Amino acid sequence: MKWFRRPPPDPVVQAARLQALEPMTRALEAAKEARDRGADVRADRETLKRARAAFEAGDYAQAKTYAEELLRHYAGRPPSGP
Repeated sequence: MKWFRRPPPDPVVQAARLQALEPMTRALEAAKEARDRGADVRADRETLKRARAAFEAGDYAQAKTYAEELLRHYAGRPPSGP
């Protein structure tokens, strides 16, 4: 019985995956920080869910687009506080 070996990952796909993962991580952190400051992030959570679903489906370009949309949103949001 031969063991099944996966082919090595495609470097182009791996690069796209990493390019999507970085802004997704930053967007999640920005959402957490906004939530901790008292901002309503319910709509943003939906966008994060769409980004994650796209990422898990292998649509790294769409995942990156969603994450960058959130990052632009948070960059324009004034800090909330007392």
